[in-house]
Amino acid sequence: MNNKVISSILGVGVLIGGWYLYPNNSILEPEFQNVFGENKAFFQNSFDTDIEEKVANIALVNDGEAGRKAIERIDNHTFKFLTSCDVGTGWVLDYLVPENGGYPTTWFFATNAHVIQNFQFSSNPYEQELPISLDAVKSLRNKHTKTNSKLFDTNACNESKRTGYSGFNLATGDTGSTNERDKDGISSSGMKEPKLFYIPINFLGKSGRKWEAPGNADYYKDFAVIEIEFESVEAAKAATNGFYDKYKPSTDEGLDLSKDELMSQYDLNELALLNTNFYSLGYPDLENQGQRFAKRDNLDKITGSASLISFGIEGTPLIGNNNKLPIKGHISANGREIQNPNSALIWNGKKMYSIGYEYLISNMSMGSGASGSLVTDKDGNVLGIYSNHYAAINHGVVVPLRSSGIKDIQPQYDLIRGANGQKSSFRQQIEKYYKGRNTYLKSKGWK
Repeated sequence: MNNKVISSILGVGVLIGGWYLYPNNSILEPEFQNVFGENKAFFQNSFDTDIEEKVANIALVNDGEAGRKAIERIDNHTFKFLTSCDVGTGWVLDYLVPENGGYPTTWFFATNAHVIQNFQFSSNPYEQELPISLDAVKSLRNKHTKTNSKLFDTNACNESKRTGYSGFNLATGDTGSTNERDKDGISSSGMKEPKLFYIPINFLGKSGRKWEAPGNADYYKDFAVIEIEFESVEAAKAATNGFYDKYKPSTDEGLDLSKDELMSQYDLNELALLNTNFYSLGYPDLENQGQRFAKRDNLDKITGSASLISFGIEGTPLIGNNNKLPIKGHISANGREIQNPNSALIWNGKKMYSIGYEYLISNMSMGSGASGSLVTDKDGNVLGIYSNHYAAINHGVVVPLRSSGIKDIQPQYDLIRGANGQKSSFRQQIEKYYKGRNTYLKSKGWK
C-alpha cells in the first residue's frame, strides 16, 4: 500500500491534498517552536525512515472478551433520541444521586449539539444559549396548543415549527417498540420537558476566537448536555432501562472521562503506528429498512477489530506539528467544515464555527442518527463523541472532550471538568446549579 499522506510528507514535507499541515493554515513563527506543554506529537523533528512500510503493515488487534465488554458497556450507557424533527444518539453522562437512597429521577445525557439544533426548549433555567430563542418559542406557544404526540416524521416536525412544541423520548433496542418510545415521552412517559444544561459556545471567552473563528463570530464544540427529569421513580427506571442498578457510585465498571488526549500519550511515530481499537455503538436512522430502534456497533465480527485512528486519504484536512509533519488521526475541525459547508451548525439563527482538532477513525461511518455516539477504548476510557463522517471511505469524526492545548496553536479545554481559563464546563454548571448535591461523576472525583 502506498500511503499518499506519508509519501507527500517524506517527499516534499509541505502539502497534503492542498492543506498545509499545521493549525490555521498559517506558517508558525520560530518562537512557537519553543512553547511549553506536554504534547509529545507536536514537538518532534521527523518520522522514522521506514515509517511507510510500518504503517502499511499495521496489524489489526482482536481484543477478544475485552472488546465485547467494551461494546456492552457502551450499549448500557446509550439511548436513541427521538424528537419531533430529528433523531440521534445520546448517552448517560451523569445523574443526581438520590438523597433518600432511591432510584435517580434527574439525569444528564450527552449528545451532539447538532442533534438538538431544532429543539424548542420552553425554559432556560441554566442560562445557556438556546438553539431557538425562548421568546420565539413562547410567542408560538401563546398562539397554539400542542396537537401531535408522534415523533420524527414530516408532519411532527412541521407541527413543532408551527406551534413551538417539541416532543422528545428515549429508547433502546430492547424498550423502543414494546414501550411505544416513538411517541412523545413528555405526554405519555412521565417525562418533564428537557432542559439544555450545557453547551460549549464561546467557552474559552473572547480569546477562543483566535482558534479559527473569524472576527466576533461564535465558536463551539459539537457537544451538548440535556437534563431529563422524570415525574416518578417508575418512569425513570423504565426510560433509563435500569441503568442505575448497573452503575451506582459504588461500582467501578463505568466510563473513565479523565484519560489524556492521544497527543499527550503518544509521540508522532507512536501515533502513526497506533493500533488501539476504539469502540462505539449508536442508533442510525434505519426506519426506511423497518428498523426504527435498531442499533449498530463498529466491532468487526470477522477480525474482532473495531476502529483505528487514520491518516485518511489525500485531501483530508489533517493537522500537523511544528515541523509540518501530519499527525495521524487528527484533523482540523474548521478545515472539515470548509470542505463540507453543510455540516456547519446554525444555532439561534447564527452560524457557529468549530475550533481545535477532531479525531479521524476508520470503520466508523454509522450514518445519520448515530451522531452523539460514545467512543471508548476497550477499558472504557472515553476518546470522545461521534459527530460526523466521511462516508466514501467509511471514516468517522470524533470530537475530543478534552485537549491539553499548545500555546497559540491549539486550545486547552476540558468540556466535562473545565481547564485553566475556561469560562464554562459541565462541572461548573453542576457546582453552580446543584451546589451541595451529589452526582455520580462528583462522587467519582469527576473522572
